[in-house]
Amino acid sequence: MVKAMNNKKPEYKIVVLDHTFELDMEKKEIEDFGGKLIDPRCGWNDEAGIIAAAKDAHAILSQNAVLTRKVIESLSECRIIVCYGVGVEIVDLKAATENGIIVANVPDYCINEVSDHAMALILSCLRRITRETTAIKKNPKGLTYGGPLFPPVFKLKGQVLGLAGFGNVARRLAVKARPFGFKIIAYDPFVPGETFKRYKVGRVTLDNLLKRSDVVSLHLPLNKKTNKLIGARELGKMKRNAFLINTARGQIVDEGALYKALAKGRLAGAGVDVTVSEPINPDNPLLKLDTFIITNHIGYYSEGCLEEVRTKAMGEVKRVLSGKLPRPAAFVNPQVKRRKSDDR
Repeated sequence: MVKAMNNKKPEYKIVVLDHTFELDMEKKEIEDFGGKLIDPRCGWNDEAGIIAAAKDAHAILSQNAVLTRKVIESLSECRIIVCYGVGVEIVDLKAATENGIIVANVPDYCINEVSDHAMALILSCLRRITRETTAIKKNPKGLTYGGPLFPPVFKLKGQVLGLAGFGNVARRLAVKARPFGFKIIAYDPFVPGETFKRYKVGRVTLDNLLKRSDVVSLHLPLNKKTNKLIGARELGKMKRNAFLINTARGQIVDEGALYKALAKGRLAGAGVDVTVSEPINPDNPLLKLDTFIITNHIGYYSEGCLEEVRTKAMGEVKRVLSGKLPRPAAFVNPQVKRRKSDDR
């Protein structure tokens, strides 16, 4: 797809559009590879700034900065765009494919961490841990001890855990939840039936999952079909004592509808690691609800995790600039055709 380079190392321009970590590792790897690191620190939606920084880049890495069609069509030399992580919604994939640019991600990153975090939110919701902690800290003397402050408190055995999306993280969560005694069902139209059988998870429709589950945990990618997939209609199908967990993307849930459902007692609670606006708008009414648990988009994180995702992301850049293809699991748009500029 891309011609192998001759023995002379060319000076590639590799742009890291935005990041929340130091780029010491990237700088060393890029320089050893014969490249030059550009660190423009672009705003996530600064289209003009992104174009100015990346228009002649040979490779682009991005954590959150958005690559629109206009950005992609301005890229004269780019051979690969790599997303730091699993999600690729920041890239206009259709435009990248049409323009002959490979898109890669790190699909095997933070699977354990996110599934751990989802399990932690589930436990906190069902056992009312966060609400109890907050209430006790506010007024320890005014409480009667030895009984639940916020009944009902549920046993885990026999509860139905519904996984909306059955990719790597959801599968790992299913393995972790089963020893607690959960009955597990899942919805995912793109996963073969044999995978459900292998994990001993019941395959259901989304409507069936919403109606049956005591806990609905979201593990869907963000795209046009999943944007606000969980709205007032869907929340209305859930049990009144059910909980919603979201460690996927905030935009999958209609936050206005979620607020109304929680405020009216239509749902027992929600535990989220992701929101539509990040950080969450301080005026968001969800923050006023005791039944709303939130963490700071840290589901991906563990000590050493950033080194892993950065190493794997840089690996895809080096593979493509060396004339190879990304790892099959990381190759987001394998239907892409080679660019004319690759002949140079």
